[in-house]
Amino acid sequence: MRHYFGYRADGSLPSLHTYHGGWPSNLDLRDANSTEEIIVGQRARMAESQPDIIGFVAFDCACDYAIGSCDCLSIAHRTMYVQDGALVSKPLTSLIKLDGATVTDGERLIRAPGTNLQFQVICPDVPDGQVLSVFNRNALLHPEQQNVLTVSGGQTPVLELTAPAQGSFGQLLFGGIQFVPARIDIVGFA
Repeated sequence: MRHYFGYRADGSLPSLHTYHGGWPSNLDLRDANSTEEIIVGQRARMAESQPDIIGFVAFDCACDYAIGSCDCLSIAHRTMYVQDGALVSKPLTSLIKLDGATVTDGERLIRAPGTNLQFQVICPDVPDGQVLSVFNRNALLHPEQQNVLTVSGGQTPVLELTAPAQGSFGQLLFGGIQFVPARIDIVGFA
C-alpha cells in the first residue's frame, strides 16, 4: 500500500497521510500541479497548518490492500527520515550507556533513590552536529542540564541523572531526526 509523509528541510516527518487501502496511483501528494480535489485539499491544509513542510515523500509497504490499513506507517515514521528527497533509515541508536553499562530500549532499572547516574549514547553512524533530544518524567535530569545533546566523535556528552524517590518511577525518553526513539525506565528502590 502507498502512504505519504510530509517532510521538513531538516528531514523530519511531521505529517502522515493515509488513504483506506493505500493511495491509488492517480492520487500523488508529491504532484504540486495535480488538479485532483483530494490532493489539492491535502496540500492546501498542510500549507496552512504546517507551512514548514517542504515536500511529500511516498512510502510503499508490502501490506495487503484488502486489510485497509496497517501499522507500517507508524513504524516507518519512528525509524526513517528524509535525506535528499528520499526516505532513509535512521541509524540505530547504537549503544545506550548508563553508568558505563549497556542498557536496551525499554529496559527497567532499579536504583537506590537519589543515586547519581551517568547517561550517554554511543552512535558511530550518526554524523557530528546531530542532536538527540532528551525528555524525562519524574525529574531524573539535573535542573541545570540541557535536554538536547549534540553528537561529537560518534557519541553524546554524558548526561547526569538522579534516581527517583523510593518507590517512584522515572522515565528517560530520547530521539531525534537521525535517532530511533528509545526509552529507559528507572525505579527508585533500595
